[in-house]
Amino acid sequence: MDGYLLLRALHITAIATWIGGMLANSLALAHAQKHPNVLRAVRLWDSHVSNGAMALAWILGITLAIQGGWFSQGWLHVKFLLVLALSALHGMQSAGLRRLSNGGNPPRAITAKPWLPVVALLLIALLAGTKPF
Repeated sequence: MDGYLLLRALHITAIATWIGGMLANSLALAHAQKHPNVLRAVRLWDSHVSNGAMALAWILGITLAIQGGWFSQGWLHVKFLLVLALSALHGMQSAGLRRLSNGGNPPRAITAKPWLPVVALLLIALLAGTKPF
């Protein structure tokens, strides 16, 4: 198998795992007060799996961009901004889960918009798949 194809497959797998974790975080943030065991499980998944998947997605994405020579292309700059925003949202979700576990409330901004990771992922996939500019 070609090294590029392997890196791309691993990158996509890391992204799917990361975004899946973010969606689980969204559900836990919205419903954790009713289901404290779910909160505990999602926090463990987030710290052990989603964080690592996010780091791997970044590392593999940058590696692919270097190999492809894409750093001068505008679509990659927009993609990086979207991935940076997703990373920040993930950090806010993780902090919100910690607050909930300690009896506090997460910021409403992260509990009211569980669709954000899906929309960002769609835009990122369109940019990476079409490389429009």
